[in-house]
Amino acid sequence: MFFNSHQCKNIGPDELNRKMKSGEDFLLLDVRTPQENAAMAIEGSHLIPVQELGYRIDELPKKKEIVVYCRVGNRSAFACAHLAEWDIM
Repeated sequence: MFFNSHQCKNIGPDELNRKMKSGEDFLLLDVRTPQENAAMAIEGSHLIPVQELGYRIDELPKKKEIVVYCRVGNRSAFACAHLAEWDIM
């Protein structure tokens, strides 16, 4: 999920790779469990498990694009909806 200016939009791995290779300035947020992250994580990502997001929200930048990922997409969609609700941008 891609979160920017109160919007959520799905992006795929190709779009994420393009953003990373082009040097775009964004936070890559992993909302999976620590165990999932330890098994495999995208280099440079920041781990905040979705169940901890509410009380760790101040770790996120206020004026930066955020790409949220998980294993299947359900947790990232949930996290993105809450980021929009909490008006993080």
